Amino acid sequence: ILPSLKPLNNSTLEVLTKQIRDADERRKKLEQQKLAAATELQAKQEEIKTLSNEAERQKAMENIQNLEVSPSLITS
Repeated sequence: ILPSLKPLNNSTLEVLTKQIRDADERRKKLEQQKLAAATELQAKQEEIKTLSNEAERQKAMENIQNLEVSPSLITS
């Protein structure tokens, strides 16, 4: 058995309409924050990738320099 529904008066409709608008504004703000966070995350991931590549290049250069001066490579 369904409860009987009362007709909504103008005051109730205004309150509900305001609540819907407020909720929609909050949703829009959260979507903007989500987009900003995703953009920031992507930038940080790119930065990490760049730093990782730089570290790998640096390590490779150190390995090359170590090979160039390694006494074990010097033959009599």
